[in-house]
Amino acid sequence: MSEKEDSIVCEADIFAGVYFFLTRWEEYISEDMDQYGRFKYKNSVAYKFNLVHRPVVNEYAEFLWNIIKYLDPSIKRVQRKYLPVITHDIDAPLRLLDLKMLRNSFFRNLIKRKNYSNALRDIPVYFINKFNPRFDLGNTYELLMDASESIGVKSNFFFIQSEKTKFDPGYDNRSKLLQNIFKKIKDRGHNIGIHSSYYSLENAEKWKNEYHELCNATGVKIKNGRHHYLRFKVPFTWQVWDDNGLESDHTLGFAEMEGFRCGTCYSYSVYNFLTRKKLKLKESPLILMEVSVTEYQKLDKPEQFAEKLKNVVNIVKRYNGEFVFLYHNSFFDTKYLTKEKYWEWISIISD
Repeated sequence: MSEKEDSIVCEADIFAGVYFFLTRWEEYISEDMDQYGRFKYKNSVAYKFNLVHRPVVNEYAEFLWNIIKYLDPSIKRVQRKYLPVITHDIDAPLRLLDLKMLRNSFFRNLIKRKNYSNALRDIPVYFINKFNPRFDLGNTYELLMDASESIGVKSNFFFIQSEKTKFDPGYDNRSKLLQNIFKKIKDRGHNIGIHSSYYSLENAEKWKNEYHELCNATGVKIKNGRHHYLRFKVPFTWQVWDDNGLESDHTLGFAEMEGFRCGTCYSYSVYNFLTRKKLKLKESPLILMEVSVTEYQKLDKPEQFAEKLKNVVNIVKRYNGEFVFLYHNSFFDTKYLTKEKYWEWISIISD
């Protein structure tokens, strides 16, 4: 960059960099996917150049703003405000919905986590669920709404509408259990969204049918959501969601690492570079998912989770951006992913 009498010459192509990150061009041209058909974090520019914890698009914007402000000190800027966006993927409405889930939970607690009390707790809870699911560790809807309300925001609950598959739980959204859950969420003014099924990723008709079935089951005109397993196909997924009138997507974060997959902590209008059209849909990128830290990074101390959370929250606050947080309704059974600790995480996220 060089300065002349009445101008500043910037040789870096800022707009190309912004385009690269926001359109997710690198994902479109990549053919090397993981076992779930997802773009690999290790193939990203964010990983290769250690940029995942830097919202580079926001940095570009600040750089450009400082140049403009220097040339014209009278110019004013629209002020933004930091916003926590709390989301919950309902992969299963309860932890112990059927015998397979009981078996998996029992042996996971017994062998993997060596949490013998939780393993023994699973059996009576499974049978009590037939009459009242109040003791199930996945029945945390009231807790999650209480926590969100304590910091002045509403929770976003994303439900799956699908037949049972290897990757989809296939729960019945018209059952008495789910209808009661939907009523609680709506009565308290929180949001119901879609958690698109695994196999709807590349099937626009299947996605559309599931979307309308979920709208009918919930009695809600659904406007936002996230794809199951964080699966995404650029720009096809955006186009399908836009064609069906959705307003925002919250999928684009890396499963393996917290940070800035899209290079920004702002929601933004997406662009279909194949049709060369701006869509009405906005992308609101996922910044941190709890299992990224606990399962993918295998950090097993609460202070490690807190440090990760504080670091990215502070970065988002620096730019007055949106901190999109994903915490599943049923992940309250590890050493530190507990109901008590959840309040600590929410306190860190608060404005």
